[in-house]
Amino acid sequence: MTTLEEYLSAQTPAFRKKVKAEFRQMSLQCAVSRLRYEQNLTQQEVARKLQLSQSAVSKIERNALDVKLSDLVRYVTVSYTHLTLPTI
Repeated sequence: MTTLEEYLSAQTPAFRKKVKAEFRQMSLQCAVSRLRYEQNLTQQEVARKLQLSQSAVSKIERNALDVKLSDLVRYVTVSYTHLTLPTI
């Protein structure tokens, strides 16, 4: 059985770069969603605190790398916690 590292080392640099970018996106998505989950908040409750629509909160959680930094900071702030991301 091949490990992920072995598989990636056999791929092109462009492929490895894409996988790394996707991993960063997924890590941020999980971290952002986890903040809300840990505070037992619904997307609607976060939206009300941020004065955004529920769909905007959903977008932040799904596409955290594509939202405005100010919206992401506000999202983290309403959870009264901090966001720690893995380094790659």
